[in-house]
Formats: sequence, structure tokens, C-alpha cells
Amino acid sequence: MASKKPDIDVINELSNVVQRLSLKIETLQAKVNELCKKTDCKRVKNVNKDLLPERTDTIAASLLQDKK
Repeated sequence: MASKKPDIDVINELSNVVQRLSLKIETLQAKVNELCKKTDCKRVKNVNKDLLPERTDTIAASLLQDKK
């Protein structure tokens, strides 16, 4: 019968990674909230607008036009 130890090790490692990422996300969210309060959220909204992709229908139309 195969040992379950490697499976448990993988699960523990994944759990640790998820925990570290969760802490980093909480820290990042706190910094974003602080920036939002200091700038009346204008800076955060501008950055989000720059980072978010265009609407998919706009992208699809652009791709279709490129094929013509």
C-alpha cells in the first residue's frame, strides 16, 4: 500500500502557500484602502481603468475587423 505522507506534504505546502498569499492580499487591500481614502479614490479608479481589459465585445469586434 502506498504511503499517504507525500499527499499530506503536498496538501500542507499548498495550505501554507494559500495562507501566505491571503496575508499578502490583506496587506495589499489595506494599502489600496488607504490610498483610496487619501485621494478620494480618484487615483485608484484611474489605475483600475488602466489595468482592466477592454470590454470583450469591443475586443471581439476589433479581432473580426483585423481578419478583413
